[in-house]
Amino acid sequence: MYRHSSHEAVRSQFARSCTLIGAAVLWLATGYSAYAQPLSESDLQTLFSAAIDDDTILQRIKRDGVIFKCEPSVLEGLKKSGASEKVLAGLRELPAKLTGIPYVAGWGTFVDPVGDCKYESNAKELVITVPGGAYHDLWPTKGKVNAPMVVQDVEGDFSFEVQVNDVTPAVSGSQLSEFAAKVAFHAGSIVVWQDDKNFVRFDRTEMTKDNQVIKSCYFHVFENGQRMAEESQLVEDRRTQLRLTRKANEFTASYSQDSGVSWKQIGSKESPLPRKVKIGAAVLNNTNLPCRVSFGKFTISQKK
Repeated sequence: MYRHSSHEAVRSQFARSCTLIGAAVLWLATGYSAYAQPLSESDLQTLFSAAIDDDTILQRIKRDGVIFKCEPSVLEGLKKSGASEKVLAGLRELPAKLTGIPYVAGWGTFVDPVGDCKYESNAKELVITVPGGAYHDLWPTKGKVNAPMVVQDVEGDFSFEVQVNDVTPAVSGSQLSEFAAKVAFHAGSIVVWQDDKNFVRFDRTEMTKDNQVIKSCYFHVFENGQRMAEESQLVEDRRTQLRLTRKANEFTASYSQDSGVSWKQIGSKESPLPRKVKIGAAVLNNTNLPCRVSFGKFTISQKK
């Protein structure tokens, strides 16, 4: 329990620490519109205005729907501000309990619109598994926009890369009957995201068509639900790094299969996406078989 004589000082220090390091966020929406914003110091002071002991603090957090991104640096900051081990332990458990939209350290927020996908992460890789028998895609023109993604905010010009370690092969004839395509399709993708009608997508695919296996890198640009660009290149069956670069309104897709020693450009297209967007990774599946994609080595660079 905190000392009664220092309640106001602890609350104020706790609030300032949370605000400065971006530790506290409010769950504002669900699905692809889900995003996080730092709470103001006054918001946190109001939240903790009646907090006296650990249990009361945790009850208020749960009641008011606050989520803490509990990375090690954030937890250390909260500890220095006066949070007890009991509060810190409670905060570590809150994201999934409150929202079902967990924060994946180093990647961002995991968004699962259908609610049937799984992810695992460690220091070396992020694995997303999409079950078979339920269509998950990012295709507003003729399909659905409901694939699981892990995304984070970025603003301005940037270049980001994600390594696709492996994608479960798609078996010929396994495509779902509800889907008109003749191609069984699995993909590990990277995205630049505004909303479900406006985004850039770059896939490392595993497809089969007429019993022919097709492995490719596949670039798409969607505006107002219409595909404005589509370019692809057949690739070898090996670990692949995908890169999307933004310069003003131009988006360029490149890939490497030699650990970044050399890069091949697939395509480039202008798109009027806002300066602040989301970037991340997604998994697509139109078959009756599970699709497991292993991602590794996420990097982003920006000009200051």
